[in-house]
Amino acid sequence: MLSNAVMARLAAVCAATPPLDLLFRHCARFPGVLYLEPEPATGLAALTQKILIEWPEVSPYGGVYDDVVPHLTVALGVDEAMMDEIEADISRRLPFNARVTEAALFVFDGARWRQQASLPLAAVS
Repeated sequence: MLSNAVMARLAAVCAATPPLDLLFRHCARFPGVLYLEPEPATGLAALTQKILIEWPEVSPYGGVYDDVVPHLTVALGVDEAMMDEIEADISRRLPFNARVTEAALFVFDGARWRQQASLPLAAVS
């Protein structure tokens, strides 16, 4: 569980970030992961960078990757045949637009990831 002070700082970072209008047109893959590529990815990357500046000791993905690629995971931990089937189905439904108006904070409790908080992005006037 994160402290109230940390939660307040994180909420402030999100509140200083405008909503993000994204377009999803393409599927892509990491090893064992099927995802959608957001366009533009710059707003998501900027939010990640703002959080990293606040907490440099907590690198995304534990610092395993040199470059964090903004993405929307749609399949993880399935075999390649199933991933191909999912990709074919999703590709028929693309493109679509999405407006991101909040960030969701998930924490790992040792067994599962659970949503701890919803953090609104800046209000639009």
